[in-house]
Amino acid sequence: MTENHIVILPGRSAEEWSRGIGPFVLSSMLLAVIFVPAYVLSGATAATAPIWLYALFVVMLLLFFAGMFVFLAAAFKAMREAKAGYTTTGGQYPNLPQLESRTGVVIRPAPTTTSPPPTA
Repeated sequence: MTENHIVILPGRSAEEWSRGIGPFVLSSMLLAVIFVPAYVLSGATAATAPIWLYALFVVMLLLFFAGMFVFLAAAFKAMREAKAGYTTTGGQYPNLPQLESRTGVVIRPAPTTTSPPPTA
């Protein structure tokens, strides 16, 4: 460990994991926007829903669970990084130095003083 370089944990960083959340969320939302009107416009009931609606629902659930996996992986990695004394996330741990996720170079040093919050 040097002043501008800290050894980072192996594997994907929390910042790299968190980049993968967006596509899952957007895909799930898009499918939900398609699924609900399709169900209503088809005039189906729970007993008469066409098979393609079930398939769409299964795909939506798979995307949801995949998104939750990526979210939890990012959260757990962020906690492990914080225990190691650094962060790769933008603002989740402002009291720790922020590192570039691939090189370990410090891009935002830890605050040197801890002053109390201003009072009104």
